Parts: sequence; structure tokens; C-alpha cells
Amino acid sequence: MTKLDGCLCVCQYVRRSGGPFHLWLHGGDETARWEKLCCIDPTSWPDGDWRLIRSRSIAPLCMYGKKILMRTGRCVVFAVDTTGGRAPEILFRPDEHEVTAGEFEDTCYPTLGLYEESLVPVGRTVEEIVFSSPATRAWSDVLKWLPARTVSELSLVCREWRAMVTTDRFIRSHAVHASMLARSPRVRFVMDPVGGLPADIDRTDEVYDPDISAMPFVCSQPCHGLNVGSFSRGLDFVCNPGMDYHEKLPVPVDGGGDNINDIFYGRIALGYDEEEDDHVVVRLAYTEKNLETRSYKLRCLMRYVKRQEWSPLPTPPPPRPVASATPAYANGKIYWLVDRALTPPESTTSLTMCELVALDCHNAVACHYEIMQGPSCSAHGRGRVSVVRLQGALCVACSDRDANTIDVWTMKGNDDDDDNAAVWSIEYHIELAEHSPEYTSEKTTLMGVDPTNGRILLNTEQSLGYYDPKTGELETIYRVNRMCQEANDGSGALYDGRFCAVICQESLVAIRSRGIKLSG
Repeated sequence: MTKLDGCLCVCQYVRRSGGPFHLWLHGGDETARWEKLCCIDPTSWPDGDWRLIRSRSIAPLCMYGKKILMRTGRCVVFAVDTTGGRAPEILFRPDEHEVTAGEFEDTCYPTLGLYEESLVPVGRTVEEIVFSSPATRAWSDVLKWLPARTVSELSLVCREWRAMVTTDRFIRSHAVHASMLARSPRVRFVMDPVGGLPADIDRTDEVYDPDISAMPFVCSQPCHGLNVGSFSRGLDFVCNPGMDYHEKLPVPVDGGGDNINDIFYGRIALGYDEEEDDHVVVRLAYTEKNLETRSYKLRCLMRYVKRQEWSPLPTPPPPRPVASATPAYANGKIYWLVDRALTPPESTTSLTMCELVALDCHNAVACHYEIMQGPSCSAHGRGRVSVVRLQGALCVACSDRDANTIDVWTMKGNDDDDDNAAVWSIEYHIELAEHSPEYTSEKTTLMGVDPTNGRILLNTEQSLGYYDPKTGELETIYRVNRMCQEANDGSGALYDGRFCAVICQESLVAIRSRGIKLSG
């Protein structure tokens, strides 16, 4: 007996005479009856084939089309036609393979069968074994609310706790519950991603003033516990600054001989693919760029964080040129600003409107880019425009250099089926005139909103401060050390260092197999 084509099958034959083979099928329900599928008579087969196949144990394996795959006790696999009259097709003989030659003997018991691709474990999984203890489950409910650094330190208490906090089940639970608590944003400084040390702002002895001649780092907002960043030399990296883990991303190898221009801030983006349950890194590069003719060619590569190699997206490159501005991830999509300097004038509907390019990260490999209309920035051309995620919503910050203000627009009424139907409204109006020259609209970027009091964290790469949109007050929590150096003409010259500050998201996600642990 066996299962054939989803039905119960009985193969009936006389061993000594070697046939014929009668195959019967039963549907399985109460009204079903036994029906003869076919009768196979091996007497019509060539003698050589019959002597090879003849065995005390013959059973069908599966049926495809009008053919039935069968096996013998000697592990010979052959296919026969249900219509009969045709010689069998020998598919596998152990004596023809050096690995299996002479290892099988004729037996009444099956020694060969089919298998299905499956990740189903045999017995209990590691997570089931770890969480089988009531004490472990109780401690899990406690530890999932603690900060990631504290959980990492407590994992050294005993083997049971370490096994628990390193399971995917606990990491996912911790990411949800630890983020539910209203805490002020935790800020860390990212220095050289190879030799530098990330440091907390309350540990200023570990912070040094980087060389003013070096271009600043660019690091994204957190996305499911990870950040992605770039350095001016073309080095990209992904990190979990809260856990002091980082990984240098390999430089894509260009086989087309193009002149790649990687040095722009919008080239690297980080999202999350819900289908793959993995972070998505998207890298853009210009292979051709001419501001006079507004012609360009843009190449796009992507990779999952858990995988090794870059791969080109099967979708066409973005239909609009991407500006040199840090992208943002919100609502399951990555958003880039469109570069108006490369956009043909006839394709721009209004000089005050900005455009965004969006890539849906749900099954990112199969998705396409979308163009959506941004807010109307009346000061467009007199300031900077940036895209940022604030309190989970997509926002566009438009600065006015003359008034020294920043208007923050929030996208509301977003419809997943039609992003163009989104409505933009001003959420914040930031006035920096009273806080100049330390804070100006041209060099100030928004990092996040403190959920405990609603203040906005501002970053100038030289100062960090909380701005209260209700009162207009600004509290500086850190500023870089300033040194006065003597110039050639004898006058005092002010030297200002710069830093790259990032917000850490409570997460235990780490690049385990390839990650580099930093001290700090």
C-alpha cells in the first residue's frame, strides 16, 4: 500500500511469477470505491529489462502524467506507462554509480523513497526546549521590557538566560515591547566605522573632535533596530549602535566599465522586507550625470543584510533622479527626494512643489518605484529640503534661509493603493532666529521627537538640542569643543569640529556571523 496521486493505492502482484501488476486506487471518502488504475504486464518487456527489475519487493512511488514511478528492493527506479505495452524506462541503477555500487541487497523492505523540501524540525525546536520551563517564560516576560544593553549584560547570568535572549522569538518580542515604553531618544556618536568608537553623549571623555577637513558621516534613522551609513570615501556600513555592532558593506563590483559616481548622500538606504523578515539595503549610483543637459543614468543594487552579495533589482531604475539627501523609511517604503537640478523643466508642474521616489520594501525584489507629489515649499530655492520620519510618519522639512525657519510637513490620509491621494499638512514650524548663529535652518536637521514631552531633537553636526515647538525654547544638550587657533595675520581663528549623531532603537538585532563588536 502507498499513496499515489493523493489517493490510497494498492499494488497487487505475484512475486514468484513476477506479474502482472494490478494498481487500485481509492478516493478516501465514504462513497468512493476501489477503481483499477491499470494492469502492467512485464512479460512484454525485453528480457534484459525484466531481469534487472525483477525483485521480491516492488512498489509505486509517484505518478506524473500517464507514467508511474516505481522502485524495487534492489533500489532500481523505473517508470512505466499506465497504458501498457511499452518497455520500462530505467531511471536509476545502483551498480552504475560508484558511491552506491554493491551496497544494496534484495530485501522485502523499502530502501528508497521520495522526500519533500521542508524546514519542519524533527522533535522540539530549540525555542520550544528553551521556553518549556515556566521559570524561563516568566523571566522572558520581565526581560523583554528592559533596554537592549541591559538584556545583553543579564545574558551572562546563566546559560538558560543566554539561550533565551538569543532566540528569534525573544528578539522579536523584545523589539515590540521595549519600543512601547515612552523614553527619550538615546543618542550615540558614530565616528570612523572601521577604527572609531561609537560613544554615548553622557560619556564625553570618549568623544573627540574629528578633523574639520574630512567630510561628515551620513547615517540613517533606525529601521527595526539597525542603521545604515556612508563615509565620504565611498565606504558604506550597517550597524546596531545600541549594541556596538557594525558591518562594513562590500563595495559592489561593476562589470560594465561605467564610471560610477558613488559620492552623494542619498546613495544608501535601509528598509525592511516583511516577506523575507530581513533588512533591505538599497544602493544607488550615477553612471552618467550632466547638469547642463540634465541627462543621467542611475543604477540600483540591493541586498539583504543576512546575505553576502549585491544583486541588481529586476525593476527599472528610479524614474526620477535622486537628490543628494539622506533617504527615509516609513510606512514600509523607502523615500528619496527627487533632484530638481536633473529633472527636465517640462516634467515639473510647479517650481514650489517637490517630488518623492518611493520603493515598497514588502518583497522588495518584485516591487516597482513610485512617484508621489510632495508638499508645496514656498521657500523652495531659498533653503534645503529633506525627508525624515517623525513619530512613525513620513515628513518633509523645508527650510527658509532668509527667515531662518523650518516648516515640517506630514503626510496624512495615506492610501496604500494611491500615494498621490495623500494630503500634506504643516505639523511643526521651527523658528531659529533667536538661536542663531549656533542653529541655522541651512545646517540644522531633524532627528526625532521625544515621546515624553514632544520636543524635537535638532542636529547641526556641532550641536545637539531639543526645540520646544510650543514655546520656541531650545535646550542644547551637547556641543562640540571649540578651540581658538592663532591665524597667520595674528587674529584668532575659531576651529569647529563636527560629529555624526544617530538615534539608537532598542533592539537585540546583531550581525552575528559577520559582525564586529566594538568597545565603548
